[in-house]
Amino acid sequence: MRVSVVVATRNRPLELRRALSAITSQSYPDIEIVVVDDGSSGENARKNEILVDSLTENAIYTNLSSGGSNGSGPSRARNEGVERTSGDLIAFCDDDDYWCDNEHIENMVSAFSSDVSLDLMFANQAAHADGEMVRAVWLPQLVKKLHTRATSSRSGVLISKGEALTESHAHINTCVFRKALLVKIGGFWESVRYQEDMDLFVRAVDGARHIKYRHQTVSIHSIPDRTRADNASTQLDHNEKAFAETQVAHHLTRCCRSAEARHYANELAGFAYRHLALAASRVKDDHTAFTLAKVAWSWRPTIKWTAYTVFLGFKALLSRGGPHV
Repeated sequence: MRVSVVVATRNRPLELRRALSAITSQSYPDIEIVVVDDGSSGENARKNEILVDSLTENAIYTNLSSGGSNGSGPSRARNEGVERTSGDLIAFCDDDDYWCDNEHIENMVSAFSSDVSLDLMFANQAAHADGEMVRAVWLPQLVKKLHTRATSSRSGVLISKGEALTESHAHINTCVFRKALLVKIGGFWESVRYQEDMDLFVRAVDGARHIKYRHQTVSIHSIPDRTRADNASTQLDHNEKAFAETQVAHHLTRCCRSAEARHYANELAGFAYRHLALAASRVKDDHTAFTLAKVAWSWRPTIKWTAYTVFLGFKALLSRGGPHV
């Protein structure tokens, strides 16, 4: 069973070298590497191509040079990579992150080989900042819910869609997908550049027949440096991120069929619109705050938020010159 690993990169030749070194150190022999360069500068692009050419014969380099100064975006780059793969299973690794378990792919392949209905499997990831570990468990609520089921098995445990969507989302570095699943759900949604991995993960959970979780740390995620605007999470402010999340939520409700995925989308939209309503309220834009609060309530109604929405409604009414109390 061949595994294709898609690595999207842009102007990070040193980080890319580290990521590819970890991939080529995997114990599983049949791995194809597809590096998609999302418009790196001339010098960096040459370094990347030379690096990939120096790897095994199962390494492919392609450069997307039509994306302009900001590149084509991670979704387009990854989709381009998937289109060029020949493997039965697809894995991803961001260029500034790296795998830390040399048996990661071997263990994943074993699980997929023993269950023909397994479409998605993911594992734990640790997060580092400035070389120091800041987060040892990526999905603590999931691990808490699974309890000994997760920690007692090295081969992974079958989990439900609801368990897979307990919190946030599994990082793409730890996920292995059956290629047929990615084809079925249409790959990454190219209309957003932030939380595109969340969007894919939720749709994959929605469409998967069987899902497994393996509670071993297989990847190290580098927390983006906030002082460098070379990452989507550092280029956007909090309101821009919240707006992007509303877009993802709307997309998920259009695409997903399972109750679990649709509930996840509702929660995501509710929290994002709440953030935008609170931000508008802080700058005393009462009418916008009230409008956004009502939208947030429609996605995620709670007693507390109902009271706050009514409060904002009174503020909006008074700011229009209504009767004073």
